[in-house]
Amino acid sequence: MAKGVNFFTEEQLYFLKETLDRELTHTEAAELFEETYPETSIDKGYITNKRIIISRSIGDFLDFVKSQFGTRSYNKWTEKEVDYLIKNCISAPPKSNNYKDIALKLQEISKISRTYKSVAIKLSRLRAIEGVGRAGQITLDSYKIHPDLQLKPDQSFDKGGYYKYDLVCAKGHEIKKEPCNWAVGCGVCSGSFVGGIPKDDHRPALVYLIYIEEIDKVKPGYTRGTGTEAIVTRFNRWPIPYDYEIIAYDQSTVTEAAEHEQWLLNNTIEYTTFEHAQEFAGYTEFRNKEVLNQLLPEYETVLDRAFKI
Repeated sequence: MAKGVNFFTEEQLYFLKETLDRELTHTEAAELFEETYPETSIDKGYITNKRIIISRSIGDFLDFVKSQFGTRSYNKWTEKEVDYLIKNCISAPPKSNNYKDIALKLQEISKISRTYKSVAIKLSRLRAIEGVGRAGQITLDSYKIHPDLQLKPDQSFDKGGYYKYDLVCAKGHEIKKEPCNWAVGCGVCSGSFVGGIPKDDHRPALVYLIYIEEIDKVKPGYTRGTGTEAIVTRFNRWPIPYDYEIIAYDQSTVTEAAEHEQWLLNNTIEYTTFEHAQEFAGYTEFRNKEVLNQLLPEYETVLDRAFKI
């Protein structure tokens, strides 16, 4: 592919969305993209432009992908596939003639057919994240650290630049972050809206409130669409490891709902549920149940179940 050609595969679009979810800067994302896909020569400017476009479509990402590729759809890696690779394949780099066996095993697990190249790239990325393989000592002075964060003592820094090291924030939250994310700050304390709050966007969206009985917590959130169907779609796309009940929602526009959600999160930070990073999206938005009566008046539609919790 010639230098500067603006062409991304579906897998690469999902990769760019992941860099937005992780709040990487454009420079960090471009460098990580080039390391992950060394065979692809795409200009950094095109990578940045595509990230900006994705950030504006973050709530309708699947629709965005379909608009780029028609009816074809990239099969996102499942939790079972990743778990198999971590437990069985990353401790030592497999020989190239093993990729076929790995791909066949993954197909048994997920019923999804993956190319050998896709398996090789995923394994390479997992080795970097887990700090195995060709990782090396990092130079701490090369990475900025947010003033509210400190690296925890008694840990080695020899697992490479994409391993998640241990930090603690000024409020005592213990978190794990890759070095390129140390400058961002504590994800538990923040409630920042991914990609920035959209301006003058009048498409339908809502702020919802769900209750998770298993842990006796609530979670406010934002999603595009209309009514309870939009909320169900959100959790089908980005599931949480709990059953949940919808107890309230407020229907408005993309801009209004985004601003509303940000206000709710900023004003309930002291009720944050999780002090440590979790393995699912949206964990920073979970709140202790005592905030429920404070939140309910903020919603236009409050279901009967809300008053029985």
